[in-house]
Amino acid sequence: MSIHLNVSNDISVLAARLTARVGGQHRDPFQSEWIVTQTAGMNDWLKQRFATDLGIAANMRFCTPDDVVTQVRYWLQPAGKQPLDREVVRWAIFGLLGTADFRTAHPEKAAYFSDSDIRRISLADEMADLFDQYQIYRSDLLTEWRRRRVHGEAVVDWQEWLWARLQERFDTSHIDRVEAKRALREILLDDEAQALVARRMPILHVFGVAVITPYHLEMIYVLSEFIEVYLYLVNPAPGAYWLEDTTERQMAAKRRGGARTLPGAAQVTLGNELLINLGRLVRDSFSLLFQDQDMINLYDPEEAAPPAGDRLLHKIQRDIQHNRHGSDREEILSSDIEDGSLVLTGSFTPLREVEALYNHLVRLVDGTPGGISPRDILVQVTDIDLYAPYIKAVFGNARYRMPFSIADQSVTADNNMFTAVQALLAIDAEQMKAEEVLELLESPYIRTRFGITDTEDIRDAVRQAGIIYSLEGRQEDDTRYISWHHGLKRILYGLCIGGGVAFDDGREDLLPLDSAEGAAADERIRFIHFLNMLEQLMAERRAPRTIAGWAGYLRRLLEELVFEAGARDDEDHPHFISLLDEMSQLDQFLGEEVSFEVFRHSFLHRLVREQRTRAFLAQGITFCSMVPMRSIPFRVVAMLGMDYDKFPRRDSGVSFSYLVSGEPRPGDRNVRNNDRHLFLETLLSAREMLYISYCSRDEKDAALKPPSSLVDELIDRGSGRALRSPRVRHVSRHSICRMLTSTGSWPSCRTRPGPCCSGNSM
Repeated sequence: MSIHLNVSNDISVLAARLTARVGGQHRDPFQSEWIVTQTAGMNDWLKQRFATDLGIAANMRFCTPDDVVTQVRYWLQPAGKQPLDREVVRWAIFGLLGTADFRTAHPEKAAYFSDSDIRRISLADEMADLFDQYQIYRSDLLTEWRRRRVHGEAVVDWQEWLWARLQERFDTSHIDRVEAKRALREILLDDEAQALVARRMPILHVFGVAVITPYHLEMIYVLSEFIEVYLYLVNPAPGAYWLEDTTERQMAAKRRGGARTLPGAAQVTLGNELLINLGRLVRDSFSLLFQDQDMINLYDPEEAAPPAGDRLLHKIQRDIQHNRHGSDREEILSSDIEDGSLVLTGSFTPLREVEALYNHLVRLVDGTPGGISPRDILVQVTDIDLYAPYIKAVFGNARYRMPFSIADQSVTADNNMFTAVQALLAIDAEQMKAEEVLELLESPYIRTRFGITDTEDIRDAVRQAGIIYSLEGRQEDDTRYISWHHGLKRILYGLCIGGGVAFDDGREDLLPLDSAEGAAADERIRFIHFLNMLEQLMAERRAPRTIAGWAGYLRRLLEELVFEAGARDDEDHPHFISLLDEMSQLDQFLGEEVSFEVFRHSFLHRLVREQRTRAFLAQGITFCSMVPMRSIPFRVVAMLGMDYDKFPRRDSGVSFSYLVSGEPRPGDRNVRNNDRHLFLETLLSAREMLYISYCSRDEKDAALKPPSSLVDELIDRGSGRALRSPRVRHVSRHSICRMLTSTGSWPSCRTRPGPCCSGNSM
């Protein structure tokens, strides 16, 4: 068998190859087609392509590289060990950090969390993430640790100590990726095992995967020995070998480093600066692929037709496709900067960014000959949870409606079931501030659960009752009279006997509120019932529980205060219940009870990572987060939030990580390189227009703020020789004359722009 490497600068060309290859096979209709991708959005787009090209998209098994390894192991060892799950590792590490053995062996590390279990679970979170990365990017390190443990050598490093104890703990039940790879290689030496896998997975398609790690590449090589493997990879310049090219700036940096004459300077090849600076991820992936050229049986590049037209965006794309640099690049005229194909807009706030985008799209849709459909527009956002409310407010309430969908939101980014539970968990049982409790009624789930409709009347009642904070308060400092118990008594007695006359209830003097009648009385009774249930559930937080016990507590919290199962359907309910079911299985890995504060920290930390991806390409304009490997072509692509401190993102690796302290390797996870690759993908996937927006003024003092450094690179290097003119460079770089105010007007320029100042396009 073999590996067939299909390469193109256009992912549509690769998709056409994939659909043609699948459609041309005379295969069993019950045989699944295995397709490896890295994003759910790519899966949705490929399904549409299959349906369009073949008339049907059925029996497609989209999976990640990890899923392939797990599935093959299950076929060969159905009763084998379970994969080592990150959530399992986290709680196991939490338990190990609290042992006397760890405190004795590593007292300095134990001192960090000796007085705080929150620090302890936070460190467990970090270590679980690091061990997950080590299995992919530093398998040799874990192999060495395993060798040392087998040979009984002394363990000095605290991370090695934790990993050794995890291995001992899960030796009979779970298996890590490194050991799974080793075991799988041994099993697949058997002809019968190979035949079994080949029957169930005769062909493996790996589509649009930009990040290829040595771990997954090795498994692909193993499978390619007895099944057909087709790789479909994007190379921005497939017709040129640019992987070893450099730029003038890089050469100058080497000279400044002290090298007067560069080794092999005569063989140094200069390439397109945008391609080389933004395409580091592609370079690393292809370098890994070509390390063992014997494994690649067929290298089949297909260069898509260069973008037609003389617009600025197309000229930049053609320069990248043909790896042109210096004077070989296409000439950029001042008129090109004004053609509107590449738009840079600065706004004062994120809300104004969205408003400016809406206005621009309305003009674009109305003014484009032949029209542009909302489905032809993709909007990528650096922080989708921040911008989603503004998107809904602007696009959902505009006079000229355009259909849209928002993908990739966190489950806690909207007013839904998850946010209702999150707000309930955040209530401080000691303080019980009135405003925090009343804000719970802003959740439609809680209001519906208790039949509350008039929140303003309840707010008035709480204010008249003098409730400020604390459940009971204290007589010593008179906080009793501003507590919930005292205030609710006043409300309840006012409903029963009327107000205006003070009386003694046997414990204290009370002045009932004036009685509310009819529906208002019912509202207050329902609110009192809500407070009583909330008080009961908060009282149950005091005693520590097991993880399964806290999962049961969450289930009761959900049913009593948020959502009654069976009363109505809700798309979040199955998701929430599945999370609780997973948590209920964790008791066997943690032999101790934990406090409510530790559990809450862990649960909310997990909720932040839960995202919704189903809305990608759902309808109309697609708003989504900036995710690499989504190089799907659209006629119009917009990028919002391209601030200098937001994109590219900064690597936030901890200092004790071996990924940070050691030398970087090809295939290592690098957030900045991922974002650079995303920017290059976006630049090439825009067919007619690329719209870039950022906050250009500081909210405090209105000082000018630059856009992302990648936008600077695009302006400096992408626009060619026209930007050598200081006048054009100044206007294009800073866009001073087109920074939007909150009122939508265009302020006068602080400096006098040149006559080529064109508005919000560069």
